Amino acid sequence: MSAERGGLLLVTGSSGFIGGRLTSRLASLGLPVRATSRRSPARVPDGAEFLPADIGDRDSLSRVLDGVRCVVNVAGQLGDPGAKVRDHIRANVEGPLNLIEEAATSGCERFVHVSTVGLLGGTGPRPAPEDAPPRPVSLYERTKWQGEVAVLEAGRRLAMPVTVIRPALVYGPGDRHLLPLFRAVRSPFCVLIGGGRAMTHPVHVDDVVEALRITALSPEPVEGVYHIAGERPVSFRELLAGIAAAVGVRPPRLSVPSGAAHLAAAAAEIAFRPFGLKPPLTRQQVSALTTDRVFDISRARQRLGWRPLVSLEEGLALTVEWYRAHDLL
Repeated sequence: MSAERGGLLLVTGSSGFIGGRLTSRLASLGLPVRATSRRSPARVPDGAEFLPADIGDRDSLSRVLDGVRCVVNVAGQLGDPGAKVRDHIRANVEGPLNLIEEAATSGCERFVHVSTVGLLGGTGPRPAPEDAPPRPVSLYERTKWQGEVAVLEAGRRLAMPVTVIRPALVYGPGDRHLLPLFRAVRSPFCVLIGGGRAMTHPVHVDDVVEALRITALSPEPVEGVYHIAGERPVSFRELLAGIAAAVGVRPPRLSVPSGAAHLAAAAAEIAFRPFGLKPPLTRQQVSALTTDRVFDISRARQRLGWRPLVSLEEGLALTVEWYRAHDLL
């Protein structure tokens, strides 16, 4: 199956950051694309069709899957404040399983599923390959791991070719998840934690979209799990310095020891809990800012013919430009 030969593509989660970007990219190429999500996107790209559906509701899927030859599942529940355990299970575990089973029934020929490198937890300084043992920490990571396992098992059971794409730390125009980090860099009180030595692995959204495009349109299904990350990992000190340069401010130089930051975050969580408010710093955030998470992308290079094209400097500049254009920064 090749979408260039008339196969209809379905993109779930099309009102979200990656899903919306992917829908626009596919439509711009003149490909037949149907977008779906629980809520209507702000704009449906020219050439794309939108049908509302909730992957957590199996009964809503038959209409959107009609005539589809490839599903790209980008829908999911992030670890947003207020999101409940049930919300994560429904969106990240039950939903993908509903979708692949209904897709097999409808005659779909391949399934591309967006997971996350986060399910591997901390990696240490050496880039982790796809077969590294999962060590999820957060509810989001645990349910994404469970959803990935469920989809791969269903693919084998249903004889449905499955590709799993695991993006790293995704940023770029349209993202609001990392907006607080960009805003924090502008503050004179922004400090590094643990010297900013921990390593992270950002990837621009357009590089993620390109990996999804390749897997959806390849002449033959490219099965397996693939890490999608930037050209190289960077320390948080380097990342914040890059954001500062894009914003036009001095990079943070002061540092707080990791232990002190952890204690301060714990105290903030206790103080803010009675008011139902999110504290300015959480223990989970401190852990994320002090743990190495770096990933091996050689499998995607070799088997998909994919490589990251957007440099960190260029990507951060484009992101800041988008934030400012939308009065967010």
